[in-house]
Amino acid sequence: VICSDKTGTLTQNKMQVVRVFWDGRVHDRGTPQWDSAWRAGGGSPLILHQEADTPRLPHDWIVLNAAVNSTANLEAKQGKLVTVGNSTEGALLHWLHETGVEYQKLRLQFPPLYQMHFSSERKRMTTVIQYGDKLVSLIKGAPEWLLEHSTHYLDACGVVREWSAEARAAVQTCLKDSASQAMRTLGFGYAFLPGETAADEDALHACRDLLESKPIFVGFLAIRDPLREDVKEAIEQCHRAGIEVKMITGDNVETARAIAYDIGLIDRRDAPIDTPEAVVLTSPHFNELYAQWMELKKHNDLSDSEARRREDLTRQLAGLRVLARARPLDKYKLVELLQEQQHVVAVTGDGTNDAPALKKADVGLAMGIAGTEVAKEASKIVLLDDAFSTIVKAVHWGRALYENIQRFIQFQLTINVSALTLAFLGPFFGVRPPFTVLQLLWINVIMDTFASIALCSEPPRPGLMDMPPKRKDENIVTPAMVQTIFATAGFFVVIMMTLLFGMEHFGWFATGSGPTPENWDFAPLNIRQVSIFFTVYVFFQVWNQINCRSLTPDSSGLSGLQNNPTFLGIAGTTAVVQALIISVPHLNHIFKVERLHALDWLCILAGTASVLLFDEIVRRIRLALS
Repeated sequence: VICSDKTGTLTQNKMQVVRVFWDGRVHDRGTPQWDSAWRAGGGSPLILHQEADTPRLPHDWIVLNAAVNSTANLEAKQGKLVTVGNSTEGALLHWLHETGVEYQKLRLQFPPLYQMHFSSERKRMTTVIQYGDKLVSLIKGAPEWLLEHSTHYLDACGVVREWSAEARAAVQTCLKDSASQAMRTLGFGYAFLPGETAADEDALHACRDLLESKPIFVGFLAIRDPLREDVKEAIEQCHRAGIEVKMITGDNVETARAIAYDIGLIDRRDAPIDTPEAVVLTSPHFNELYAQWMELKKHNDLSDSEARRREDLTRQLAGLRVLARARPLDKYKLVELLQEQQHVVAVTGDGTNDAPALKKADVGLAMGIAGTEVAKEASKIVLLDDAFSTIVKAVHWGRALYENIQRFIQFQLTINVSALTLAFLGPFFGVRPPFTVLQLLWINVIMDTFASIALCSEPPRPGLMDMPPKRKDENIVTPAMVQTIFATAGFFVVIMMTLLFGMEHFGWFATGSGPTPENWDFAPLNIRQVSIFFTVYVFFQVWNQINCRSLTPDSSGLSGLQNNPTFLGIAGTTAVVQALIISVPHLNHIFKVERLHALDWLCILAGTASVLLFDEIVRRIRLALS
C-alpha cells in the first residue's frame, strides 16, 4: 500500500489562482470578466485607494488579506519569480503580482501585530493588523469554516449584510462547483476587535480565542495545481502490480474526490462520501470509525455481532482510497491500521508533523524538494523530484533487485549443493575431487564475485510490474527455486561423478593409456585429467549463470541475453581467464594444470553446454505440472 500526499507528489506544485468569487459573482481566468474583477478604469488596481478608515469593497479585503496574512515571499531567480515558503500562499502572491499589487508595500503599511499560523488542525491562518485606530483580524483558510462561523458577509457594494439562506446556498454552490473541477478553494474574512483590545503581542496572545470570533465573510479564491502528466499511468502500473494507492490530502472532500477521479484512483466522479461502502472519507468520519475500531481491538472476548462490526470497520478503513481534510495524525493512524492487516505500507511526507508516520511506515518516503530536514531524517528514501512516478520506479527497481538476489542465491546454492554432494559421495565410491587449494579459490571467486556482478546486472524484465507483491513472511528462496537448485545440482553431481569415476578407474583422458576396466584400484589423476576435470566444473558454472537468469518456467535464461552486455562480458571474461589458466605456461604451472588440445576444448564446451538443454527440459516439466 502507498499512502501518498497530493500536493507536489500527484500534482506539479505549480499553483495558480484560476477563479475569484466576490461581489456575489464568479470570475474565471481566461474570461472577459477576469481583468475587470479587480481593475478599475485606467488599469489601476482597486486596492486601498479610498480615503476611508477601512477597505470598502470585497476585493480590497481579499487583496489586503492575501498580501499581509502570509509568511511566503517571492524572489527573483534566473529571471523568474519563485516562491519562498508555502506554495499556496505563493500562488496568491503571484496573483497579486499579475494584478500590479506590490505586496511588500502593503506589508510595510500594515505590519502584522500578531499571527496565528496555519496548521492541518486549524485549517486557517489569522493576522492582526492596525488600521487607523482599529484592530482588524484578517482570516484566510477553509471556506467551510468561515461559512460556518460567520453570521454576516460583505456584499458587492461593501455593505455588511446578515446571511440569508439563499446567499449562503449560492456561495456553497460555487464552492462545490469549484471543488468538482479539482480546484482548491481558500476563503477570506475579517473581524474587528473590541476597542479596548491592546495592540501588543502579549495582550493579543492572551485573547487569541476572540481574534476569530464572528468573522465577516468576503469571498474565496480557487487555485488549480495541475496534475503531473505521468501520474495516471503510474497509478495504473500500481494497480497492475497489486499495489493499493491511497491519497491523503488536506483539501476539502469535493476537491479530493475530483482529483482522485482524474488520476484514476476512483471510478466515479460522484463516488459516495462517508457511507458504509464509500472509499472516500473525511477526517472526522475516519476518526470516528477509527475510535470504534480501537475500542473493539482492546477486547478479546467479542460477541459475534461485535466481531462482525470490527471486521466491517477494518474493511471500510483499510479500503479507503481518499482521505480528505486529513491531519498528520490521521496518516499515522492509517499506517497503524494497515500494518495491523499485514500490509507493507509506504508513506510520503514533507512536513515535520509527518515524521511519526514516516517512521511508523515500512517505507518512509520524504520529499527532496519540499521536505523538511526532520521529514528526511525520519524517512528511509528521499525522492529527489517529489514525483509519484518516481515511487513506482523505485518499486520497479526494488522488485528487479529482489529477483537479482534470488538469481544469485539460486546460482550459489546450486554450486554449493553439488560441491558438498561430490565431497560427501566421493569417499563412498573410492574417488575424490582432485581440486587444489588455488583451483578452489578460483572457483569461489567465480561464485562470489563474478557471478554476483553478472546476475545483479540484470535489468527489470518485462511484466515485472504485472506480478503480485510479496508477502511479508514469504521466503526469498521459493519452492520453484528449490526444485531448480536440486535438479541442476543433481545433474552436475551425476556428470562430475561419472567423469571422476571414469578418470580414476578407467583411465579416461589419461595420456598414452586407454580404458582399463579390470583395474578398480584407486589411481591418482594425471595433470591432463585434472585440467579437464577442473575446466569442466568451471564451464558448468559459466553455463549455469545463464540458466539462473530465469526464475519462472515460462521464460528461458537465453531470452534477452543479447540485451545485457554486462552479463555477456563477465561470463566471457570468466571463460577467457579459465582458458588462460589452462594455456599460459606460468599460470598453468601455478594452478597445476596443462594445456589442452583443441578437441578437448570442443568436447568440454559441448558437454558442459548440455546444462542449458537440461534446464530447458526441467522448465517444460515444471510448466506442464503447473
